Amino acid sequence: DGNVLIDDDGSKYLYYSRDCSENMVGDIHTSQIYAVTLSDDMKSVVGEPVFLTTPEQPWECMSGDYLWNEGPAVIKHGDTYYLTYSANYYASSLYSVGYATSKSPLGPFVKAEENPILTSQGLDDVSGTGHHSFVLSPDGSELWIAYHSHTDVSNPSGDRKVNIDRAGFTSDGKMYMNGPLT
Repeated sequence: DGNVLIDDDGSKYLYYSRDCSENMVGDIHTSQIYAVTLSDDMKSVVGEPVFLTTPEQPWECMSGDYLWNEGPAVIKHGDTYYLTYSANYYASSLYSVGYATSKSPLGPFVKAEENPILTSQGLDDVSGTGHHSFVLSPDGSELWIAYHSHTDVSNPSGDRKVNIDRAGFTSDGKMYMNGPLT
């Protein structure tokens, strides 16, 4: 689930999660997000990984003994770095997207109070809006989020389809998603 950011000054960073199947926090299997600086040729790392996030908001802690912050994607808007990520079990309707912000590509990141910003909770026609990436429209004027959701909303599983919705930022710097749309 790695994601690379090439910053305005050419610095390169890799964002990734430590999988909950092998990463324990106390007695809980926990996926956490880290970042590391990459060399200019992107073939090696520079320095040690930096811890960024762990499941801690109530919406992120609904999957029992396995908790997830995974699928990171980082974009920069103005002078703010937006770390978006998925939380909860991917084969659950609880799988959703949240974000955190920082003034530095390596944090510290502060999670948004309005999380999750892309969720299927309370909807009947879409389930499990999760792992995602961003793309700009061809003319660069619009930001889009591409993400997956469950193919069969009545039977959440690893069988998924691709969704795409508009995304953006409010005048006070909050990130938003215009979705999930069906």
